[in-house]
Amino acid sequence: MSARDGSGRDRGGSTPRPIADIAANMMDQYAKSADQTPEALVKAEEDSAARKQRLWLAAALSVARLRAVRFILENPDADSLALVAVRNWIESPCSPHLLLRGTTGTGKTVAAAWLVRHCTEPNARVPGVTWLYPDDVASAVLQNWSDRAPQLARYVVVDELGTETRPDFMTALSRLLDRDGCNVLLTTNLGEEAFQERYGKDERLMSRAGGAVEIVSVPGRDQRKPASR
Repeated sequence: MSARDGSGRDRGGSTPRPIADIAANMMDQYAKSADQTPEALVKAEEDSAARKQRLWLAAALSVARLRAVRFILENPDADSLALVAVRNWIESPCSPHLLLRGTTGTGKTVAAAWLVRHCTEPNARVPGVTWLYPDDVASAVLQNWSDRAPQLARYVVVDELGTETRPDFMTALSRLLDRDGCNVLLTTNLGEEAFQERYGKDERLMSRAGGAVEIVSVPGRDQRKPASR
């Protein structure tokens, strides 16, 4: 700041006011660190959101693996249709992709979690699996050029098909199913009628479901509930 007397003039020996004002402005500019600029703040927010998404997906993967381990330990002779279907699909696939379709609690997600365990156990023959929920598919496929996008592995689990909200989901899913060297396991709580109603007019999915996607309908009661007597 410039020192001024009562008349408003600069006192002798003080910095002229225009220069003092410029210096003050420059100090304000240089005082702002790089991470305080609007562009840097936006990037920091995007990086933070990307980190949260990666952590969330990693947590989902860990939970899925733990669920599979617990289920198999508690049910060593488990032979649910969903689990058998996934095992057969891995050992001798009829189609590159598998869709498990059925009501809630019939073992679809547990079977998908078994796949996670199979691909992440020591000495796995085909290491690598990605666990996605429908709205994550668009980020993983359409934004795969970004290091913030979820990375796709050899096996991809898309859990809870039918809960998607993003308008670009079907485009992303179609590209995922066409991706070379990628096998996709999808699960949905939609029954056959509801599935047809939702996707029957979408040729991109239904054409693949006619050959590239093996569909296994999983009937039965909710396995998480005790049987009624």
